[in-house]
Amino acid sequence: MAGEEYLKLTFKEEPPIELVAAALTKYPSKIMPFVKRGLKAMAMQANSILIKHTKRNLHKRTGALARGWASPKVAGTNLASLTVTFINREKYARIQETGEPTIKPVNAKFLAIPIPGSAAMTAAGVARYASPSDFPGPTFIARSKAGNLLIFAGETKKVTSRETKSKSGLTKIVGKTTTTDMEPIYILKTSVKIPPRLGAEIVLRSRMSQMGTGIQAGFLEGWKNLFESAGGGGGSNPE
Repeated sequence: MAGEEYLKLTFKEEPPIELVAAALTKYPSKIMPFVKRGLKAMAMQANSILIKHTKRNLHKRTGALARGWASPKVAGTNLASLTVTFINREKYARIQETGEPTIKPVNAKFLAIPIPGSAAMTAAGVARYASPSDFPGPTFIARSKAGNLLIFAGETKKVTSRETKSKSGLTKIVGKTTTTDMEPIYILKTSVKIPPRLGAEIVLRSRMSQMGTGIQAGFLEGWKNLFESAGGGGGSNPE
């Protein structure tokens, strides 16, 4: 669904020194807009790093996961409720970050997973067809020697066996069951568990000190604006 948020990572900043906390408590409407603006600036920098990390950490296929990172949301009316939330709107973002939930078929008995390097997958690692039924040409299902259930491209041709005499007088059998251009293209599974590999939370937690710096810068700007307003300077409005 367009606009749906599939992955949310929310962080809450610890209260700063007592003087700052007291000032924010006494003048929340005057200073908090500046604090939120400072936090937003640092969050936007963290978001840019997160996009680069996503491109670098995962094999690029369609690039949708990196493009899925939306602008961070800063919320809160006072210091106690101040949060910053990072959102990815790509539907498989949560699976890549947490490994949950386990993927299971919805309207079928099996998941059909394209085999890398096969005709069912592009060089970029993207499924070439929406489903095995869209594959052009004949297919059949069989088990591999390892016991995996596979979909093969190709067809099995059964030829009636018959006896014939060779020049030496020996009898031989001709006409066997043959398979033409057989290639495994899908493996069938009842469920698939994706290991966590995005690492977005680790990246963002490493940026917490920078986001704290943004809060401090915003506070100082708000505090300065408060005194300018009190002195008749007019001050400014960050929003």
